[in-house]
Amino acid sequence: MFNFSIQFNDKKFQASIAYLKQCSNLDKLLEEIQKIEKTLQATIVIARKELGMFRRFLQIACTNAVEDFHDVNKRITKRLSIEIIVNLAGTRQINDAINKIVPRGENEGIAIIVSESLEKNRDVIKFLEKTAGCVEVDHERIDKEKVIERIVKICEISETELNATYAEDLVEAVEKCLISRNAMISISK
Repeated sequence: MFNFSIQFNDKKFQASIAYLKQCSNLDKLLEEIQKIEKTLQATIVIARKELGMFRRFLQIACTNAVEDFHDVNKRITKRLSIEIIVNLAGTRQINDAINKIVPRGENEGIAIIVSESLEKNRDVIKFLEKTAGCVEVDHERIDKEKVIERIVKICEISETELNATYAEDLVEAVEKCLISRNAMISISK
C-alpha cells in the first residue's frame, strides 16, 4: 500500500493506493461503489492496475483532483471520485475518462481511497478486499513491459509524444506524458 497526504487550505486528506488482485467480484464492487463511498464516508476509485506503477503521477492527479474539487470554479463534477478519474484520464469528457480508467470486466485493479485518516483508508481497503474477494498485491510483481504497452494504448499516447518527452527510460516517459495530460486538465478549467 502506498500512502500520501494532500493539504488543501486548512484541510488535510490522506490518500492510499492499494493493489487488488484475483478479485472474484470486482464488477459487483464497481456497481455499488457510490453506495459504499457513502456508507464508509470515503472517496473510492477503482482504476486499472497498470496505473499503480506510476506513483508520482497518482499523487499529482489525486492532489489536483482534490484541489479542483474544492474550488467551485475549477470543479468538473459533483463527486470527488469522478474528479479523480477525470484527472487520471487527462480528459474533461467524463464518459471517456471512465472508459479509460475503470477496469470493467477485469479481475485486477488499484483502489484509490481519499479520506480524513489513514486508519479509515485501511478499513476501507479491508472492506473492498472482502467485498470484491480480492487479495492485495505488491506492485513489483507487475510486468512493466506489458503495463507500458497497455497504458500507451488505453491513454492513446503516440510514439511522437513519447519521443518528444525527455526521460531516462520508457516508464519515465509514459509517466511524464500522463502528468502532462493531467496538467493540461488543471490549466484548462
